[in-house]
Amino acid sequence: MKIGALIAIVAAIFYFGVNRSVQAADKVVISYSSRSYAFLPAQVAAAKGFFKDENLEPLLIQMRSQVTVPALMSGEVHFTLSFGNIIGSAMQGMPFKILAVLTDKPLHSLVARPEIKTINDLRGKRIGTQKESAAPTTLRRKRSFKPKGSM
Repeated sequence: MKIGALIAIVAAIFYFGVNRSVQAADKVVISYSSRSYAFLPAQVAAAKGFFKDENLEPLLIQMRSQVTVPALMSGEVHFTLSFGNIIGSAMQGMPFKILAVLTDKPLHSLVARPEIKTINDLRGKRIGTQKESAAPTTLRRKRSFKPKGSM
């Protein structure tokens, strides 16, 4: 009787121990282009353990958006939270898929003096920006703005 119980216990330990073993978390490298509100949800998800709940071990790295496409293509980065370069690259035939979007509208706005009522009122004025990005480029293309010097 003791041998039968011992065999049953060893078999149960072996069955539940081997078949129910905890798998190592999958390591994923996720890039983002800047420390801004746009990418805050991913930082919060990592801090709160949401990735771990899905058996993922994220490595969130900040990189310039110009480097994102080559990093994805080489496999150094698995996912990116950056959006603009990916859309442009996908439209040019790169094999990218958009899985999710963290925000449903821009998190920025144009702030101007009270006398600025329309976009055309900006003509000839200085426009300050963090870096050359979509907003100044769009103004130049759509409204034929010609910047004096670097914009």
